[in-house]
Amino acid sequence: MIAAGYACMPLNRSPFDPVPPGWKMVSCPECGRDCFESDLCRLLKQDGIKALCTECALEHALNANNKTN
Repeated sequence: MIAAGYACMPLNRSPFDPVPPGWKMVSCPECGRDCFESDLCRLLKQDGIKALCTECALEHALNANNKTN
C-alpha cells in the first residue's frame, strides 16, 4: 500500500495471527512505534520509497492533500 509516496507498514497492534511469512518487526523511522515490514515494503524501500507506520503515512497523505486544496 502506498499513501502519498510512502509505503504503509501495519502497526504492531494490528491483529495478525499468525504474522505473515517474511514480515519482521521494525520501528517506524518517524514516530518509533513498532510495526511490521513486509517483503514488498523492503522492495519499495530499495526504489527510494520511505516506509512509515500506517498512521504516519496517512498523516503525510492528509497533509499533502490539504496543501493542494
